Amino acid sequence: MKKIALLLFFIVPSSFSFAPIETERTIWQPWTIEHSQQWEKIELRDESISHFRRNEYLETIDELIIRDKNWLLLSDYIHEHLDNNVIFPDLGFAIIQKIDHELIGTIRIKPNNKQGYFSFGYGLRHDMHNQKIGQEIIKALTILSDTLIKSPIITFKDGTSKDHFMKEWHIQGKKEKPDFAQLFSYFSQKTQPFQGIIGTVSMNNQASLAVLIRNGMQPFEIECEKYYLDNNMNLYSFDVLLQYPSQQDYAQQTFTKLVTNILSRNQNLIDKAENKLKELFTIPSDWKYLQLSRAEKAQIKTIVQSVSVMLYSEINQTKNITSQIYYPPYCFIK
Repeated sequence: MKKIALLLFFIVPSSFSFAPIETERTIWQPWTIEHSQQWEKIELRDESISHFRRNEYLETIDELIIRDKNWLLLSDYIHEHLDNNVIFPDLGFAIIQKIDHELIGTIRIKPNNKQGYFSFGYGLRHDMHNQKIGQEIIKALTILSDTLIKSPIITFKDGTSKDHFMKEWHIQGKKEKPDFAQLFSYFSQKTQPFQGIIGTVSMNNQASLAVLIRNGMQPFEIECEKYYLDNNMNLYSFDVLLQYPSQQDYAQQTFTKLVTNILSRNQNLIDKAENKLKELFTIPSDWKYLQLSRAEKAQIKTIVQSVSVMLYSEINQTKNITSQIYYPPYCFIK
């Protein structure tokens, strides 16, 4: 078994901060504005499928720098009004390869709708794919999660969701002088103990889905996003939501079967899983799967009018429909 070292510390008297994390082949450094500039150049040259993009609104580098600076200022504002040791995720980590000290990946951690949890996403340089770096990343993230259990973290107010906050952040985050009080108003002034992390993976990103499951992450929800376009053509995507650590009170029969079929490499079983999802979310039968690069994703961004998100949880057997401003990383086209 590969050995992974994890380092974590608190900086006093300033606010909580993540320290460098070391894996077998990489060192994770706290993300900086300089890393944003380097990574944007990497993303612009990358024509591969858009599984994860740090520049989530596909903005210019100048806008991206302002947004990252404002996220750090928001973190300072929150700590000034709560407590220095409450955890509000900063800009995440830059994954640096030990052998040549080059930037090869990025990790972003954000507040999540689920009380006590953070969500995460990560991306690697295209030439770093298929080298099992993702295995090291997820393993280190689960160790980090274990280390933080019961630490105080910020959460959204009752009746407020991450979508509400992200809509406001989309507006405020690119301003020269954001209304930090307005952004802070979406959060509860009462902290919650940290309970774990949540990852979201497209059902067609089988490699990443398998890595998360092998490292103890538990599928607990299926999400379908429906995008409405100008030409009356609708796009659909399916994501699997996974949590760590796993919870015994989640019945997993449907999720386990769906995920097992998706990862089976048996086309009949994969088709069966896809048909189940189409039935569940009332998706037309005559769809075609599209794998989009960042450039293609940017083109779709210009014509998306609105988005509906339908969540299926085996606990309550219901669909919840909301709207948000994200753009389609994976699509099923009618």
